[in-house]
Amino acid sequence: RYTEAEPLYLQAIQICEKILGKDHPWTITAQQNYRKMLEEKDR
Repeated sequence: RYTEAEPLYLQAIQICEKILGKDHPWTITAQQNYRKMLEEKDR
């Protein structure tokens, strides 16, 4: 279900960046979760 998850992660990152800023811990966590999902997808 990575295909379904990827656009949702990207949307969450965009929202966090817009509302909270790029350096906010929640934004960073969303980015880390996205990268982790990509790593798992490529296994």
